[in-house]
Amino acid sequence: MLKSSLFRLLYLLERDAFAVLEPAHRDRDLIRPSLVYMEAHYEENITIEQLADCCSLSKSYFMACFKRTTGISAVEHLIQLRIRAACLELNKTDRSISEIAADCGYNNLSNFNRQFKKCVGCSPANYRKAAKKQELP
Repeated sequence: MLKSSLFRLLYLLERDAFAVLEPAHRDRDLIRPSLVYMEAHYEENITIEQLADCCSLSKSYFMACFKRTTGISAVEHLIQLRIRAACLELNKTDRSISEIAADCGYNNLSNFNRQFKKCVGCSPANYRKAAKKQELP
């Protein structure tokens, strides 16, 4: 239980670290439409081309600008959004992991499990178990 709590703490610290980054204003304004789009449509299949078009930038300039502004790629940001949404669902519902994965934009359960473990440090099932244990009085 201690190990899973530590993984959860590390995940929350990493997640919140991106919120305090202060990127250059010009680049932030350029990529803002893509951030809004990803937040609203993370469960859909999103391509770099769509995100670049949404910002009226070329694909290569968009990718460079996004990385310079956020410190991560647009794909990694999208993965983080999806995993964050999955964590919320795992905490508040008893729905199956495959249903949650599909609702968060993953068509492949093994890919979801791999990405989840990479981001959070444990499997979705272990994350859910640890969250349930923390709720006990």
